[in-house]
Amino acid sequence: MLGLRSVALQTLLERAHRLAVLEAGDLRRA
Repeated sequence: MLGLRSVALQTLLERAHRLAVLEAGDLRRA
């Protein structure tokens, strides 16, 4: 259970980080 939970958390964090990077890039472009 803990393993699956940590994996899900890591996936969510990676996804959020990518979205933040993309948003920052868009702001920089604009």
